[in-house]
Amino acid sequence: MFSSSISLNMPLAGADPAARRVEEDGHRRDLYARSVGECQVLLDSIAKSCVITSISISTQINSNPGQPDYLYLSANIAMQVALK
Repeated sequence: MFSSSISLNMPLAGADPAARRVEEDGHRRDLYARSVGECQVLLDSIAKSCVITSISISTQINSNPGQPDYLYLSANIAMQVALK
């Protein structure tokens, strides 16, 4: 079993709630794609097989008066790996 984590801190550009949801959804999709890439990194280096067993993604928006809002995203990926 292997686990990996990815964290991102991104300024939000959207001005209204609908635009922010679209932006957040896009960043979550990106984290899912990056999560799949974790298996490829292991296959390229130390693994002969890799299966993702779980992915957990969380998001949080941080708002401070007078400053741009930031979106914090994190992903935790669990993988079952057979070593070379």
